Amino acid sequence: MENKNLQNNLFLKQFNESNAIAYNKNFIANPSDYNFQLLDNAYRNAGKAYAQIKNASQSIAPRN
Repeated sequence: MENKNLQNNLFLKQFNESNAIAYNKNFIANPSDYNFQLLDNAYRNAGKAYAQIKNASQSIAPRN
């Protein structure tokens, strides 16, 4: 599983850094249905992290 994630991340990094694909007429001529789920992956654990931070901040007693 981890190896698959590393491969996907490497592919996306190379894809984003490359401009070669923009000059491929066959690629541009056809619609693409790539779904990298970048936003889904970016915010996947955001709710859980927010809840943990909020709970931690509420458990700290105010200092006088």
